[in-house]
Amino acid sequence: MGTNADPGNTFSLPTCCRSGLRTSTITCTHTCHPPRELREDNAATGEPMWAAEVGPGRDIRVKGGLVLIEGAPVPDVVLDPADGRQLWRSPGTTTKQVRLFDDVVLISYDSETVMLERKTGAELWRTPEVVTVQEGTLVQEGSGRTWSVPDPRTGVAKWATARDEFSNATVAAKLVLITQDQDGPGDTVTAYDLVTGAQG
Repeated sequence: MGTNADPGNTFSLPTCCRSGLRTSTITCTHTCHPPRELREDNAATGEPMWAAEVGPGRDIRVKGGLVLIEGAPVPDVVLDPADGRQLWRSPGTTTKQVRLFDDVVLISYDSETVMLERKTGAELWRTPEVVTVQEGTLVQEGSGRTWSVPDPRTGVAKWATARDEFSNATVAAKLVLITQDQDGPGDTVTAYDLVTGAQG
């Protein structure tokens, strides 16, 4: 159960933890005696491919194609499900978002978003602004009152447009739709080309 490079492979936990497993997330709700192990088994052979020790009272979730181990007092850890490598260890803060974006890992915690190289775990760029993944596209809510589509490897905006205070951005059908909350019964929606930013 889980999201990984080979959909046939499965994540497993000790029997005492299995009652917390769900289809969309892997969560251990029981406290087991250490060591507790998260393991990925090969679907064809049943042999373990990799294993990671998980301390008591920790939750294991599959989020955005990555494995997130979270829960106090130990900092959150993000593993690559392909081989169990540790990609990131939080600086003792709460992890809000974990997403795999091609060969880049997006992690949001507290008031920062950091992008990592999946292969090496090296930091590519970071920003104090909110960055989300929508329909395979990064959308950044700029503190300088802008909406932008940043390059996933450099963070440089491919294009940007002014952002009103009460507005939302949604990616759909190769467009970025900016919805502005208006005083009164209706909202306004402006469409921008996903690649060029040209207003449609």
